[in-house]
Amino acid sequence: MGLPIDTMKASSDRHLALFAFVVYGLVMFLKALGYVSVELANFLSQIEKGVNPAPVVDEKQFLVCHYSIDQAYRGISGN
Repeated sequence: MGLPIDTMKASSDRHLALFAFVVYGLVMFLKALGYVSVELANFLSQIEKGVNPAPVVDEKQFLVCHYSIDQAYRGISGN
C-alpha cells in the first residue's frame, strides 16, 4: 500500500519551501557580509514582489524593427 497523494504533495511542498528558504537565506547572509551587489539584491527583491524585470517593448519599436521574420529565418537557415 503506497502513500496517499496528499502526503506526497505535502512532502514536495515542504522541500520546495525549504529550498526557497535556503536560497533566500544565502542571498541575505551574503548581502549582509557585502558580497552581493545592490543591483542583484534589488533584482531578487523585484522578482519576489512579482514585478516583471524584463524591459517593455512597445508596438512602435516592434514594428520599426529592421528584420522581418522571413529575413531572420533566411539568415539562420542560410538560404
